[in-house]
Amino acid sequence: MNSRILRVLVLLLALKCLAAEAYRAAVAPSGLSNYGEYDQAAKRLNKGEPLYIHEQGSELVNQYVSSPLIPELLRPLARFPVGTGLHLWVGFNTVLLVLAVVLYSLGTGLRPLDAVAPALLLLFTAFRFWPTVLELAMGNVDIILLAAVCGMFICDRRGKWVWLALLAALAALTKTWMIGALFYLAARRKWRAATAGVVFFAAGLAILFCVAGWKEFPQWIEITRRYSSQPMIVSHSVAGIARMYFSPNPVMTPWVNSPALHALALAAGYGILLGGLFYLWWNGPRMNQRQARLCLGLTPLALILGSSVSHQYYFILALPLLWTLILGSAETPGGLGVSLAAFALYVAFSIPSPGDPLPEAFKHGVKSAEVAISFVSGMLLWGLGLFAVMRDFSFAQRPAADPLAPGK
Repeated sequence: MNSRILRVLVLLLALKCLAAEAYRAAVAPSGLSNYGEYDQAAKRLNKGEPLYIHEQGSELVNQYVSSPLIPELLRPLARFPVGTGLHLWVGFNTVLLVLAVVLYSLGTGLRPLDAVAPALLLLFTAFRFWPTVLELAMGNVDIILLAAVCGMFICDRRGKWVWLALLAALAALTKTWMIGALFYLAARRKWRAATAGVVFFAAGLAILFCVAGWKEFPQWIEITRRYSSQPMIVSHSVAGIARMYFSPNPVMTPWVNSPALHALALAAGYGILLGGLFYLWWNGPRMNQRQARLCLGLTPLALILGSSVSHQYYFILALPLLWTLILGSAETPGGLGVSLAAFALYVAFSIPSPGDPLPEAFKHGVKSAEVAISFVSGMLLWGLGLFAVMRDFSFAQRPAADPLAPGK
């Protein structure tokens, strides 16, 4: 058999097994689905009712909180029973996850038929990843964000900065906090493109609220403000971890109730994140292509770790950074250790660790440490990514070979 055809069959077989199993697991009854929130929001639009639920008092409800983009797109699915809509939505997200892998491959010059092993690694790590499992089961929208980030790698490779800004704006219309992805353009000193990203976002909001009705706009602002902090849920971020372990909270019994330790944890966590972001911004103009990819992968990870509200499934956005570290470091001088460390962090992320709602057994004592697995893995990945960027500057005297270039 022709070896090229054989490689195609191997990739198709792996894709069939991974995608089919992921779809079946996601649509199995589990009680985890968030799709109902989007479905109800779309149904309200179909009925001419307000998109955002009016709230009184301090109690938060199961509210849709982002721009009207997703409910508007889901209006056709909302005409089906919620179970049917969920199946269709999970199928769409499964296909979109494969597309994200393809976009990343195109953005890094990886040719799957010439490099079957790296292509299989991308597929397996995409599907066999605990945040991915949660994301598909929840019927959420973060795979849209992943596809947008992977598309940014293509824009970065080809210097299409305005298109990168457009993808960042699309991501922000899906989840508002993704407007922070424009940091990458600022780090690369692409000020016009960064400004264009803000304009695209504002124009997108204007179009969406023209369709949904401008009476929804002040309610969206208020909902965004109210839901910017959700102390009733597990948050896998600096603010969330500091609150859960060092101050009274409704989620779990803190290890130590100490305002001083709480403040110290916040200062240390945000100090590491802000210091790293400043380093990336300061050195952005001097980065080679591999460092730029790392910076692009580090940007959404900083948003997840720095947000006041951070769910486990948000860490699906760590995949491009993991891929770049695993595949893009092994062939660089001394980079094998970085690749192995990144793979170890992928394994840590893939541990089915407890999240929201938190089981009773993990609310007290030593077992509560398992709640922080995703956060600790994320912070270690942040440090590893920064280390890889710094390490490359030690080879600045000679051109850095691109290990993901065509033919590699």
